[in-house]
Formats: sequence, C-alpha cells, structure tokens
Amino acid sequence: MTDRYGAVTLPAPLGEDPAGDPGLGVLGSFLQSVINARLGAAWAEVMPGKFPVETVIADDPEERNFNEKNLPALYLTRTKGKFEQLADDIRVAEDTIRILWILPPAPQAKARLRNKMMTAAARAADACLRRGRYAGWVHAADLADADAVMTARPTALVAEALGGDDFDGEVGSSPLVTPRKATITASSAVGAYSLSPVYIEGYDADGAVIGESLTPVSADGGWTLEGSLEFSRVLRADVPAQALTTGSWTIGHTADQDADREGSAVLLHAGIAKLVPTSTWEDTKVTIQITDGKPRVYEAMQLMLTAVEHWDADIEDGTAPLEGIDVDILNEDDLLIEQATLE
Repeated sequence: MTDRYGAVTLPAPLGEDPAGDPGLGVLGSFLQSVINARLGAAWAEVMPGKFPVETVIADDPEERNFNEKNLPALYLTRTKGKFEQLADDIRVAEDTIRILWILPPAPQAKARLRNKMMTAAARAADACLRRGRYAGWVHAADLADADAVMTARPTALVAEALGGDDFDGEVGSSPLVTPRKATITASSAVGAYSLSPVYIEGYDADGAVIGESLTPVSADGGWTLEGSLEFSRVLRADVPAQALTTGSWTIGHTADQDADREGSAVLLHAGIAKLVPTSTWEDTKVTIQITDGKPRVYEAMQLMLTAVEHWDADIEDGTAPLEGIDVDILNEDDLLIEQATLE
C-alpha cells in the first residue's frame, strides 16, 4: 500500500526521482501545447526556427538548472504552500505555483514585437486552465494502448486463466485513469487461433464486477477485438485452448473518448483536485547569476496559480491520482461559498 499527495507517490516508485514533482511536468506540458498553438504562427515571423516554448522544466531558474540553450522555456515551481485538515479523513495542500515563460536574448526590434505576445500567451493559458482541457493536448495515458494490460503472450494448447503477474503491461491489473473498453489484439499466424470466445472480467467505474466475452473473427489472427463494456480495472481473462502455439496476443484498452474529442483533463493527470483561478500575470525580468560571470537579465512572463491537492492514504499501488475525487475549477465566488460551508 502507498500514499499519494496530488501526483506524488509515497514512497516513490522504483526508478522515479523521489524529489520530483510530476504534477508540474504535466501542467507544463499542457501550457506548452496551448502557447505553441496560440502563438506559433506569429512567433515564427519574429523568431523563425523555434517554437514559443521549446522546453518545460519543473525547477527554479534563478537557483539551479538554467541553460540559455533551453530558451524559450517554461519554468514551473511551487513557491509556498499550506496544509489543512478539512475533515477527519480529508487533508489537503494548497500551493502557490509560479510559472515563468523566459525568452532568449534578441535584438531590440525583435524583442519588442515578441514581448507583445505575452498578453496573448497569458490569456490563452488562463482560458484553457479554466476550461481544464485543450483539444490539442492529449495525455499519453488517455490514448489507446493495445498491450497496456498484457504484453504479447504466446498462444497455448491448454485453457488459461490469466491475471495477476500475467498482466505485465504498463497498466496491468491496476486501475485505469478513466474507464475504457477492453481490447484483444492477435498477431497473424495461420490456423493458430480458436474461434471460442475469451472472457474478460474486472470492475466498472462504480466498483461493481463486470465481464464480457470477446469472440475471435479468424483462426489466422491479424485482428483486434473491442468490447462494449467500460472497465476501470481488468482483473482476469479466461482464454480457451488454442489450435497452435505460433500465435500471440495482447490485452489493452481503447482511448478515452472525451480526451480524444476535447483533449485530456489536465487537472486529473496533474493530480490537482482544484485549481483556484485567483491568478495574476505580469511582464517581468529574471536575473540569472552565471558562474564566474556577470548576472544576466532575461525578459519573462510570470503567471501565478493556486492549486489544491488531496492526500490519499493507504491506496492500492497504481491507483489514479484522483481516484474517487471530483476535479473542479472554482471561480472566486465559489471558493468563498465553499470556505464558508466548511467553517
């Protein structure tokens, strides 16, 4: 069992930076897509050969991890925060997030034209953050993945009841971020497959046990079967005996339909329960102390946000960051109402 605070898992999974901040990385990727789409054409006329945002770095540029070659770049840091116990089983962190869009040096004429784009960048970022989605940004976890549950497994001459360690895909038997339809994909192998159905079982979005049978369409493989039920978690697959051992198949899931149509829900993937848009932005300058050299000053846009994240204790490994928590974007009036209710 593990704890999760926002998008941070405690203890950190093997291979993950224990000091990392995955939520800021997701938020930065989202804003990079928004700004590049909104300003790409205008930027290319002034600064050809580069995107408005080339790099996203979850770090403080004034203290560490600054390289002028990364510019223009988005730097995201948490500048302060507070913890609050809202109820016996509800503890949250409310953090201030600073976003800096730092621009590279440029001749004065180009810099003047380029800096005028900061207003458009700030408005585009604010609008998409309030909406919570942008059609041009889809998180990898929302895409279809043919072997997310089980990677390629050879066909067997005996019936198999698969689950647990057999589900060795990236998701495996862990919960999906959002409920999806199950898929089975078979490689091409003449005469290798039985035409008897494969039974898939798991949980739906409400935690109820569901199951359905998917029937192969050809003994020669080369097909993908898609179920009709949406699973929040796949736990079991009953596979009948196959004709030959020369085939192989995988178990996966379809794409998130809302994300495919409207873009992914950024707060869900960033582990943010509520984004309070009391944000301000400003045209500013950032001073970077260069080792053994004079300080350098860079033009930048600064955007401030407030994010609320929940602490979920003793969750199952693999549980989605906001499993069972409503994602909400509040305006200031709503926030005041909520605070009054809690008091």
